[in-house]
Amino acid sequence: MASSFEASTPVEVENVFGPSVEALTATTTEEESSFAAAGILGASRDGVYVRQFLITSLPLWLSDQLSLFASLLLSSFVVTAWHAEVAIDWSTWIIGLSIAGTMTSWILGLYPAVGLAAEAELRLTALSGVLLFGGAAVAHTSWAGAEPASSLLIAYGGILFLAVAPLLRRQARGLASRTSWWAQPVLIFGGGQSGLRVFRTLLNAPECGLRPIGIVDDLHRHWRDDKNQSLVVPGSDVGCV
Repeated sequence: MASSFEASTPVEVENVFGPSVEALTATTTEEESSFAAAGILGASRDGVYVRQFLITSLPLWLSDQLSLFASLLLSSFVVTAWHAEVAIDWSTWIIGLSIAGTMTSWILGLYPAVGLAAEAELRLTALSGVLLFGGAAVAHTSWAGAEPASSLLIAYGGILFLAVAPLLRRQARGLASRTSWWAQPVLIFGGGQSGLRVFRTLLNAPECGLRPIGIVDDLHRHWRDDKNQSLVVPGSDVGCV
């Protein structure tokens, strides 16, 4: 009987557990494929977000770099004409302040700064200029000592930057808002007539950097009322979904 049991057991185990093992293997393969597809889709979405982030930030970053260079150039003319001639290592100043200014503005939320009110952008731009040129003054004094000409260069440069940067930013927003690639797409959820007003407000203010593409709302309420007015936004090819 021992030999009969030993001979029949492998056959029974294989018959009983074989299909389950094959099903488990197939399920695992399908799950791995699903996870791989989800990972690729997530990476694709992240890539789209990063690309749009960079595209929206680019005009504002270029305007800030132009403001920085112009303020340093004008400051050097002022210091040379009113005080004393100053030798400037333009590569060190421009590269150093450019990197520091980019990081400061990014931390303060000035890139891409979509949906940011004009007053808030002005306040944050001024704060960025104060931190940038204040930090440059402290770093230069610690490194090279208190040189009057260089200190005046930084002081005048900071004042000019505070005056020029907000103006160039507004101009950059106005020019970029005329294109179809700059603003970030926005989908509005719910809100009824309030959502429609938000849609129209964003549609009429493209310089804020948000491009409304549609409204998702409860259509049952719309179809049950007695109004004949459609929720499709006039003047736009996008409506409620």
